Amino acid sequence: MMSKIKEITGRLEGLATRKSNLELREITYHVGRPMTIPRRLPSTSLVNEANVLGRDKDKRAILDLLLRNDGSDAGVYSVTPIVGMGGIGKTTLAQLVYNDDSIKDYFDLRAWVCVSDEFDIIRITKTILLSITSEACDMNDLNLLQVKLKEMLSKKKLFLVLDDVWNDNYNDWLTLRSPFDAGEPGSKIIVTTRSSKVSSIMTTAADYSLQCLSEEDSLRMLAHDALEGEDFTGHPDLKDIGLEILKKCDGLPLATKTIGGLLRTKVNRDAWKVILESDIWNLP
Repeated sequence: MMSKIKEITGRLEGLATRKSNLELREITYHVGRPMTIPRRLPSTSLVNEANVLGRDKDKRAILDLLLRNDGSDAGVYSVTPIVGMGGIGKTTLAQLVYNDDSIKDYFDLRAWVCVSDEFDIIRITKTILLSITSEACDMNDLNLLQVKLKEMLSKKKLFLVLDDVWNDNYNDWLTLRSPFDAGEPGSKIIVTTRSSKVSSIMTTAADYSLQCLSEEDSLRMLAHDALEGEDFTGHPDLKDIGLEILKKCDGLPLATKTIGGLLRTKVNRDAWKVILESDIWNLP
């Protein structure tokens, strides 16, 4: 079941990139038409908190982990992985935390890096440097880069997000983290990943396992994205179909938001039934 959900999420991501050219009457695949899925854009630290629903409790829990100073951290910094399947909202949760005022006040330096498939230590190091200095670095020698980063982190409390990490090579992680020891005790790192193996290699604290949204929060999200409202009060005839659609989304925010985008401003039952009965759900 979980693998099927992941496949559905991947299919929905593809639909989302093509939705501007998509007519709800023509969502099935046409033989002979090439299907190209653009490469996924890297994440950024920016988020519109008004568009995020159902993650207040998770945000508070992560902030509590990051801001408490109970002396339990081993070494200068601690690493907290946010772990969960694709589309469940790991990056969104990290964005909410990254932009919280308490984080900005507590830490001297903040940096966001979208790591993704390639664990390029030089690129990651240069991105951290750019984040904390606002100055581009044209060096490509790892030694010089790490020496400079070490100098910049000296006696500074760092908050770092490494988003979408796939690499499970422990030696790569050891190399990347070398300059971090120069920072002030209490520095924190968040890692988002789908892999428990990645989290076990990088973590110094317990994983934060992100769960699916409740039906109530999913319904609010669908109303927000599809109907531009807080609920289905203005369109009660669509609520029953919406609930059936949400059963197929299975609490995944990405799936729910993508479907909401496809249905945006479509307020007739026929359009909603097209999505409900679409072949996108009937994966082998």
